[in-house]
Amino acid sequence: MDKSPTTTDTVSISQDVIPSSANPLINCYIARLPAELIVLTFKLLAPIYHARGHSGSPRLGWIVVTHVCRHWRQIALSNSSLWCKIDERFATEFLEEQLRRSGASPISWWFGTSPNSHKIALLKQHTGHLGRLQISDFDDQPDLDTFVETGLTQPAPLLRDFEIMESPHWRGRALRALPSNLFAGCTPNLRRLCVYGAWLPWLLPDLKALVELEVNALPGNDPTIVPPELTSSPNTSHAVSTCSLIFDALRQMRSLRKLKLQNCLSASFGGSSTHADDMADMPYLEDLILSGEPIACSQVTEFIKIPQACKLTLYCLLDSNASIRDTDFIPPLLCRRASSAKYDFSILFSTTRLNVVVREFSKDDRQIPTHAHHQLGSSRTRCADIQIVCRGRATLPQDWCTFTLISRLCGAFPKGQVDTLSLLWTGGSDFKHYPHWQDTFKLHPGVKHLRLCLSSLIMLITTWSPEIHKEWALLFGQEALTGDVIFPHLQSLSLRFLPRDSKISRFSLNGALLQALVARKNAGLVLQELCFLDCKKEPERLADFKDIIRTVHWEKEDNTKWKFTAAAWQ
Repeated sequence: MDKSPTTTDTVSISQDVIPSSANPLINCYIARLPAELIVLTFKLLAPIYHARGHSGSPRLGWIVVTHVCRHWRQIALSNSSLWCKIDERFATEFLEEQLRRSGASPISWWFGTSPNSHKIALLKQHTGHLGRLQISDFDDQPDLDTFVETGLTQPAPLLRDFEIMESPHWRGRALRALPSNLFAGCTPNLRRLCVYGAWLPWLLPDLKALVELEVNALPGNDPTIVPPELTSSPNTSHAVSTCSLIFDALRQMRSLRKLKLQNCLSASFGGSSTHADDMADMPYLEDLILSGEPIACSQVTEFIKIPQACKLTLYCLLDSNASIRDTDFIPPLLCRRASSAKYDFSILFSTTRLNVVVREFSKDDRQIPTHAHHQLGSSRTRCADIQIVCRGRATLPQDWCTFTLISRLCGAFPKGQVDTLSLLWTGGSDFKHYPHWQDTFKLHPGVKHLRLCLSSLIMLITTWSPEIHKEWALLFGQEALTGDVIFPHLQSLSLRFLPRDSKISRFSLNGALLQALVARKNAGLVLQELCFLDCKKEPERLADFKDIIRTVHWEKEDNTKWKFTAAAWQ
């Protein structure tokens, strides 16, 4: 088993001189490389060698390459930047040697597994040149509390990145604020702060320069736990409003580029009022992620001036006492963020959740739909990701209706701006038929590319073929046809997870789809492309569509890869 390096190991490396006669490399070009290039080489090798080490026995890989020659060894031992990555798992003697050789260079230090008092004393002694500090995986909660309150008391003027992570197994703990005198209130260069656990950072004094802030009060992501409305103040030990603490802190953070608040927002936000003069201005914000009750998320989105180009992610949790009216803030929020661009609207839904991903339509999306293009899109073009979820195993809100939410969110964007629409059911066989699908489909008549699963395809077929509608309307509880043309500008239709051809009433699914497409062709609305993805339909059956579709595609999963077949009908 590998042993952690000790001071003895280091000293032997520095004193052991290899004679040139025993080392033919000493006079070669390898020894003449510039010191800067050699140092970069060492840094690249270090993480590779560390990854191959046994668990619990971290190793500095560049120590091995110092055996090549005296020149390399001297560079390694004299360059302070190579000694700046401190791991608490190293033996105490080696830690002391590392800290000595790091000089005044900013150090990166990982702490975990309940460090002893001597190592904590070393941290306090060298806090002044901490560049990054990560605290995680403590075995015992009281040890972490003591470490935070007594070990982080010295100024940290160079600290840029601070991360504190509690174990997700410590649930049900009361939220409390990090002490305002953390690092003696001196972290002027702090740029990234991540807090996972029952600590909240709102009272820290140096928040103005933050570029990235992540707070997750429930790292286990237990949806049954509701964040409290009050937080214990470390200054007075009195309970203070979580809402007021967050608002006061956010006003300071003009430099933020990423803000992630998870499980630390309570419904007490609902009692707050926001005035334009009091709003938090974050002109550089690129990524906003909020998770919690809809009322809380609503108050934060109204409080922050969100830049137009900022990506927005909302994860709204509803319990049995909530109402879907609590999500009424989302459609106008999306509408305010809409530009003149075309959009791709992807909707995944079930009886207890709804996920809507909106992204700007790109030139790549104009390609014929395939499995790769059927995904929700890259984060580069994504502008909003909205999830509305019923909390845990709680009873559904009394007015809950997934389809009502779909209609509301679809209606948030102006007609003509949604170029691609995806409607995918994710609730298995428990599909609930909705009588007003026509109204939902009519919200965006300008859609050119449509992506459906079996359930939503059945609803679409009934709106395209009057004959099929007569047969299926009563079976699926559909309202009467209004005579409106559904998706008059549609160019491509992509279908996922279709079963082998089966009969619904007296029509087979294949026959019903064929008849619906014929009806569109007779109305002068010829579909350009039809794509089957993840379908059990055999490719030879696709010849049925050759007279009405210009191009048909078929993709079928074969364990590890996709097979693609295309046929163009002349």
